[in-house]
Amino acid sequence: MVLEEFYDEHVEKVYKFFYFKSLNKQVAEDLTQETWMRFIEKQGSTVEVSKKYLYGVMRNCWLEFLREKYSTITSEIEQVDDFEDYVNSENVASTSDDLPRRVQQFVDLLPDKQRQVFELRFVQGLNIKEASIELGKDKNYIKTTYKRALSTLRAIIKEPYLYTEIPGERTNE
Repeated sequence: MVLEEFYDEHVEKVYKFFYFKSLNKQVAEDLTQETWMRFIEKQGSTVEVSKKYLYGVMRNCWLEFLREKYSTITSEIEQVDDFEDYVNSENVASTSDDLPRRVQQFVDLLPDKQRQVFELRFVQGLNIKEASIELGKDKNYIKTTYKRALSTLRAIIKEPYLYTEIPGERTNE
């Protein structure tokens, strides 16, 4: 089979794979292009084209994308110094110079599950494995809940007057 025919036959499959994995059109287009560039570079036009090799290239491109994506994600709240700068930059009133006390006023407004995970990870300094053992939950639950807590905390710090209590999450019964 000629390379052009192989490309025409499989380009849509490659794009759909990346689109359904990423749910992002631009990411799918970029990864599709990267896959074909690598495939053509290694296969060349004179070598027998192989579906198996194409799928291996797709897999490698996807895994490299994930590694890059998750290795560069750093939350500004995850670092104590950054968090202190963030709190200060938002002109948050503080009764103490003690960072944990300033943070606690906002942490108390988090939904219970998010607050539990945030306190274990940020305040107590437990890693994901230790927090999952402490709560009896799996690691993905801890990661997801912590990420949501950070996002909610950012929103609370940005506009604290909107968050006296998160509706439907905590009750004072």
